[in-house]
Amino acid sequence: MRNISQSFRFIRAARAPIKSQASAATDALSAITVWRALDGDRSIRVLVDEREDVLVAELTFTHGHLEAAMNDLSELCAENGIDRELIAQTR
Repeated sequence: MRNISQSFRFIRAARAPIKSQASAATDALSAITVWRALDGDRSIRVLVDEREDVLVAELTFTHGHLEAAMNDLSELCAENGIDRELIAQTR
């Protein structure tokens, strides 16, 4: 089965449910690390981690698991007070 790679920009959510003591980049990395652990066919590659308020990462997963991958990512980002923006996709 083929893979999809999507690059996202992660920032602190304007309406974050909790005020984290960690930076937005740290909370985003935490969310995507858990996301990767939920499925052995997922991978992450951090592209930009130079500022505390933003993280850019490429997430890769199998094409057949698109809905599950995005649902998991949405839940984990919300739990960590993170918003994401899709900036690139390759198939």
